[in-house]
This record gives sequence, structure tokens and C-alpha cells, in this order.
Amino acid sequence: MLAGSTIKVEIDLGETSPLFGVLLSSSPAGLIEAQLDSSSPFKWSIKIPEHFHGPLTLRAVGRRYIPVPNPPKTTRTFIVVLPAISISAPPSTAY
Repeated sequence: MLAGSTIKVEIDLGETSPLFGVLLSSSPAGLIEAQLDSSSPFKWSIKIPEHFHGPLTLRAVGRRYIPVPNPPKTTRTFIVVLPAISISAPPSTAY
């Protein structure tokens, strides 16, 4: 995954008991703003900051009207790298 790129996330929970939404968050915290989607299938388009590199974990947690001890959740970790830099030097002159 390249810094500055966009990740498309879609979660379909199938026959999971009723939810009012799914909350998507990131680690490191604050890298992306936590977002709640309330219509299934749950979809997000996440822009990775251009300066970020390293492990990025996205965590999706199902939210119910009545809190439960173990809500449905999933986590995915990506390694984000900075784009390659091309450096060229002028041709040298041999004497």
C-alpha cells in the first residue's frame, strides 16, 4: 500500500443479528477520523496521508442499540510505504 493512496473498505455482515452501524477506526489512533456507517453493506473510502508510512491497522466494530460484551469485529493491518523516488544525475564527462 502506498502513502497517499485510497483504500476502499466494504463489510457485509450477512446474517449477523441487527446492528445500527459499524464503526471504522485506525491504529495509530487519529490517523483517520473514526467513521460510523449505518447502512449495510458498510462502505468507506479511506485516504492514507501522503506523509505516513509503517503499519496501519483498520478496525471495524459492529454497534448495537443495546451494548453487548463481544460485538462483531474485524481487524486488518497493512504496511504503508512511501512512493519510490527517482534520482538522476547528469552524465559524467570522462577526461
